Amino acid sequence: MIKAIIFDWDDVIVAGSTKGYINCYHETLSRLGVFLEAEEEKRRIFENWGKAPKAELSGLLKEHPGKLDEAYRLYDGILLNSDTFVNCVKPINGVNILLENLAKKYALAIATGIHPVLLKKIMDKFNTPKVFSKIISAYDIEEKNQKPSPYSL
Repeated sequence: MIKAIIFDWDDVIVAGSTKGYINCYHETLSRLGVFLEAEEEKRRIFENWGKAPKAELSGLLKEHPGKLDEAYRLYDGILLNSDTFVNCVKPINGVNILLENLAKKYALAIATGIHPVLLKKIMDKFNTPKVFSKIISAYDIEEKNQKPSPYSL
């Protein structure tokens, strides 16, 4: 018998996350004065896709390893304090009603890689119902476990 449903957040509850992250990485590189051909930038991003931001940035800055710490600070600021990411995402059509209905029968949780501050900002923006009994982010666990395991819930 199913008792709980665990969701990812990015591109499951909201659409556009992939574009949002790519835009944040691109803006970070631009602010650093590092410019890659569009296809090369995209290739490097997807080469490390799903890893922690420092791993992503390290792959993007192969020729500029000394800029990694500055890049991480910039990326974190862009991701959390600008609308670069938030403006790319929108809720999947009908998701709030679906979540409310599922919550009547199942315990709901989120296991995701999104930063908790950003997740809250997006949940508030789209009036996501407060139906999740547990939310775990990659930022809440050890770096070696870059993608949260649903078994850790």
